[in-house]
Amino acid sequence: MVIKQTIDTPYINLSVSDCKFEIKGKSYYVGINKLYDKVLKWVNEEVPALECNLKIEFYFSIISSASLKNIIEIINRLDYFYKKGKKLSIHWICDKGDIDILETAKDFSNYTLIPFNISENSDFDNE
Repeated sequence: MVIKQTIDTPYINLSVSDCKFEIKGKSYYVGINKLYDKVLKWVNEEVPALECNLKIEFYFSIISSASLKNIIEIINRLDYFYKKGKKLSIHWICDKGDIDILETAKDFSNYTLIPFNISENSDFDNE
């Protein structure tokens, strides 16, 4: 599943066959729950068949509280599959100096058993 980025929604690329899980960009659309419902549905349907080491990438330049709630729910569900033996890791990328998103990532890293890496910067263009 690929969903193109808009002015207020992130780029999403989810593929079991390509072993991809990327959510990158701005995430503050008022109706963001519908978008993340699609991601959660994909997780529930596709991750059980996963046979690769899935690197889950998050890179937000702006993220709303509604989006954060959805990301927590997605990570919680991924954590369930990790505990069932799926090979998963989370890589959270922050813009250099973005203390709010860095602190959010640190909080999320304490919320899950999935190996969690936090780094600054990326070559992904959020504009």
